[in-house]
Amino acid sequence: MPLTNQYNLPDALIDAIKNDPYTKGKGKYSITELLNPPQVAILKQRYKDKITTDVSDEIWRLFGKSFHAYIGSYQKSDVLTEEIYYKEIEGVLIKAQADAVYTNALLDDYKVTSVYTVRNGSRMNDWEWQTNGYAWILEENGYEVKELRIIAIMRDWHEGNKVRQRNYPVCQIQPIYIKRKSNEEIAEYFTERVKLFEKNYERPDSLLKECTEAERWIDNARCRKYCEGSSFCKQWEMMKFIAEKEKQADKTISAQGD
Repeated sequence: MPLTNQYNLPDALIDAIKNDPYTKGKGKYSITELLNPPQVAILKQRYKDKITTDVSDEIWRLFGKSFHAYIGSYQKSDVLTEEIYYKEIEGVLIKAQADAVYTNALLDDYKVTSVYTVRNGSRMNDWEWQTNGYAWILEENGYEVKELRIIAIMRDWHEGNKVRQRNYPVCQIQPIYIKRKSNEEIAEYFTERVKLFEKNYERPDSLLKECTEAERWIDNARCRKYCEGSSFCKQWEMMKFIAEKEKQADKTISAQGD
């Protein structure tokens, strides 16, 4: 993914971001990827060499990866860290990579996130399916997983807000326990996700399954700020075109009224 550097930040940051060790390995999709709308994931993959991002927009992602690596280097012998496992679904190889799996059957996944996300549970559905997906694939590979936990690190947490705001997190790091779903339920969910992705994988951009209103988030925030493939998205292009036409029509009506 091409990088820009509009604020002239140090080369060391650029090099660190460029040398991201993440890989799907032999997998066609990852568990995390399958949680996205297919249009979002496929456009990101399809245009990865054309999508540009600024160094400044990658800092928290870099922080998260650095945190994972640092914690992993201090884990004890009773834990597996960042190991990659695979499961074939509908003839497609799916990758799972949990942050930590302990011999007492506890799975941890670290998230660098916001106070808002933790307090409002806006990512909880994704976190539930992600950790349960990891657990399912790990058990398919011979490991027992009984308990799931998100370790949320809130980048915008402030000490003073504990006094000023009700129900504010008591510290910057909060463990969140996730309900363990049955392997049958998980298998059904991810099988349907794989089928949906495969159905769209070879389609042209204009025929990809459009994102729903919920998938676009409130006020289309995902499209405007967070979807890396939005510049190549036919749905978003049309939505902006319609919005602009409506805006012009409103101006015309207003002018006529005056």
